[in-house]
Amino acid sequence: MDIKIRYIKEKSWLLIVLFIIFPFFETIPFTVPAVDDYTMTLRPFSILTAIQRTNSFYMNWGGGWPFNFMQYVFNPLNFSDPNSLTVGFVLDGFFLIFVITLYYCIRAILKAFFAFEDDMRFVFFTRVLFCSCLFLILNSDIYPEIFYWFVGNSYLWTIIFMMLNITVMADYFEKDNKLWRGILVSILGFVACFSYINAVSSGILYLLFFWERSKKDKSISVINLIPLGFMILGGCLGAFAPGNFKRHEEFDQSGLKIGQAIIFGINNTVGGYVDLLGKEIIVIGILGLLLLGIFCYSERRIKNPCILWLAGFIAVFCNLFCTSLGYSNSSIPNRVLFNANFLVILWGVVSAYNTGAWLREKMINLSEESLIKHILKPEYMLVLFCFFSLILIQQKDSEDESVIQRLPWTKTCKEVEHIIDESGFERGIITEIMESNESNVVIKRKGEDVPEYTGIIKKIGISEKPDYWVNQTVASWFGKETVVYEIIEED
Repeated sequence: MDIKIRYIKEKSWLLIVLFIIFPFFETIPFTVPAVDDYTMTLRPFSILTAIQRTNSFYMNWGGGWPFNFMQYVFNPLNFSDPNSLTVGFVLDGFFLIFVITLYYCIRAILKAFFAFEDDMRFVFFTRVLFCSCLFLILNSDIYPEIFYWFVGNSYLWTIIFMMLNITVMADYFEKDNKLWRGILVSILGFVACFSYINAVSSGILYLLFFWERSKKDKSISVINLIPLGFMILGGCLGAFAPGNFKRHEEFDQSGLKIGQAIIFGINNTVGGYVDLLGKEIIVIGILGLLLLGIFCYSERRIKNPCILWLAGFIAVFCNLFCTSLGYSNSSIPNRVLFNANFLVILWGVVSAYNTGAWLREKMINLSEESLIKHILKPEYMLVLFCFFSLILIQQKDSEDESVIQRLPWTKTCKEVEHIIDESGFERGIITEIMESNESNVVIKRKGEDVPEYTGIIKKIGISEKPDYWVNQTVASWFGKETVVYEIIEED
């Protein structure tokens, strides 16, 4: 009986995780196939065809070969009806994989950068930082192009592979550098870094892990740099894909503007940090983790706290710089915004905790008579933090919504019924196209019957123009010549 009670207590923290992810996990199954989902399909299914189309994509539209291949192979439309819930369930599966890999990524980073007194403290801090990171990421913005769109979900896959890569390479440096671990790190790093917008984060962490291991061994092993070489190779193959340049020409025929992309990258990076720090919940989260580092001191291996903050900034800049090269303007698509915000928060969570531990060291070194030491007592800081947090939470926006009401978590909970209505409306359009005997299908809906969209799930994407590329793609998938969607006003 005691064993069962201990087991329940041990796993009770998972209720917090379930609470954090529940509204997203609940609504993702209502996702409707949209826009590119109808393009990245294989009918009939063939791995050889998937390879050929991925090669063509690589040569003519963009890099990221492994992830484009996955889009073709795992697309639910290869095997199921667009009106089924298969797309949503597949996306829910990837969502859970993301949550699990985030836990192990946080665990690996903590083990590499901090020395804990015992396993219980390590487990506790891993769970606290994981739950904090997960909550802040999911509430940094609403991401319809990540969680509610299959093709956009590929950007989540790049994050998953990056975190797997970080986890494996941390394990590689922590334990004996056996050959099989080196091969695994090399292969996984090569694949993960094909997503070149995230490759710099992996590279920076690899160098930090390498440096810490070299200090521990009191020698530098050049062999340990071989996996980094594979990561660089993967990043280069992704970044310099012929399709990236052809795609750029589609948007801007005046050529690459490196200087302009650098300016956009810096502006977007600084703007991204400002936007996130303008969200009260992010500020509370980061300050709370900094306070946690002060309260619950752990010996730090990265002695200068500025290193992690700077590394995070560089990682985010490189992500947005690459985006600026591709789009030739300062715009950030929702799916890229998720990647950038994820990097800001991941680095910010670890950096805030590390900075708190650094402040604790400085406080310990102060004399007992020091006025600063008395002012910065943990109990005083906790009271100040709680008071400051209460003030922030009470802040309301122009629509008179509080911080809690503005959270994506809260909005998703509140909009469940509307999301179901939106999904049903879009599925009605799909059903009408499927059941129509006409080769030129015209879908008409009264304006008053169109649901007010929440902006959480994506629409199919067809318009009143038969030559619009989404209309053509959808028409082709259903075996029609044209598909048109019109909203008519009631007489």
